[in-house]
Amino acid sequence: MNEDNGVQISFDEECRIRVLDPEQFKHSEMLEEECRGFVDKIREFNASVHTIVEVLHENAARIDKEKLRAIGQRNKVEGELEYRLRQKASLQTMLKEKMLELDRQNLQYQSLLRIESEQLALIERLSNSETLTEQEAPRK
Repeated sequence: MNEDNGVQISFDEECRIRVLDPEQFKHSEMLEEECRGFVDKIREFNASVHTIVEVLHENAARIDKEKLRAIGQRNKVEGELEYRLRQKASLQTMLKEKMLELDRQNLQYQSLLRIESEQLALIERLSNSETLTEQEAPRK
């Protein structure tokens, strides 16, 4: 059936009324199927992108965590270096103090050795002097 405004009405195989030409209707159905396939592929793509974004967020969180841990380790190493320098200075100061104490103790030891030798010499002289006095005493 043809109308005067250019619209063609027809019936399809299932006896439905169609305004479009059967060839155009098939093309529109094919286009609809292609669009559905395209929409399905876009949904799959969106799901893949969503999965990738989640993985990237997880990796970013892990990277940030490791970055913070690395910064902490670097600060710890720098702190350890400063601690060791302070410890070294402290130990050097203690070593100087101990060396001074050792020098003082050595001087005191030398002084005591000198006093001991003087006392031994005095004892020896006194012993010799008593021996001489005892030997002279019986002669009288």
